[in-house]
Amino acid sequence: MSGALRPQVDLALAVRAARAAGELVRTAFASPVVTEAKGSHDVVTATDRASEALLTEILLGEGLPGDALLGEEGGARGAAGASRLWIVDPIDGTVNFANGIPLFAVAIGLVVDGEPLVGVVYDPIRDELFAAERGAGATLNGAPIHVSAKRSLGESVCATSLQRGAGMALVASIALAARSTRALGTSAIALAWVAAGRIDAYVQDANLSLWDIAGPGVIAVEAGAVVEGLNGEPWLNLDAAKESRIIASTPGIVAEVRSAIGR
Repeated sequence: MSGALRPQVDLALAVRAARAAGELVRTAFASPVVTEAKGSHDVVTATDRASEALLTEILLGEGLPGDALLGEEGGARGAAGASRLWIVDPIDGTVNFANGIPLFAVAIGLVVDGEPLVGVVYDPIRDELFAAERGAGATLNGAPIHVSAKRSLGESVCATSLQRGAGMALVASIALAARSTRALGTSAIALAWVAAGRIDAYVQDANLSLWDIAGPGVIAVEAGAVVEGLNGEPWLNLDAAKESRIIASTPGIVAEVRSAIGR
């Protein structure tokens, strides 16, 4: 059964792990945060590491024998080439967390035989848990959610990322065409909010890693979003751990979004 999805069981496990890690993160948010530099523009905290350790303990401890895990802070654990791979972001939006901005999430995805099948995003500040399993729809705190019904980019709210360099041209294109744009600082929440119809599209041209999108992407797809790579390729590529580019949009405006950014 190493390559099997356990319907409802794996989703319930991911929900339990996300809530446990979210409680840890929420408690830590009330205290002063000490950061360490990670790369030129990112940071990491002790809470990131503690959250990932807890996720690893729960998911690998209660998953199937042979499960592996890929995390933002600790890298890969378990057998290389495992057919079941948990992909986790212990705090998506660490810069927000470290700066006292209450917008961040725990994100969990389960990929089986290369296919993303389970997704959970937990926002511990708002106690909002977004969840989905392939073919079963998406929920927010147990209630079904769906993408918006917008059919005009000019009437839509879009999320993107304020990036240095060439990515700013994409941001400008979206900002000129949409009603309004938002830079949330967390791709997991951006994708979850597309799923819930709060924003109508999310576009990012660079700097996305597997843990940013594996679980959140499943939620968006199951809520009815068009989710794909920036150039039309599949949105999840396990061979591009830190090089993902993504469009997630309500179907009614995806053609306009692509036209606006020249893709």
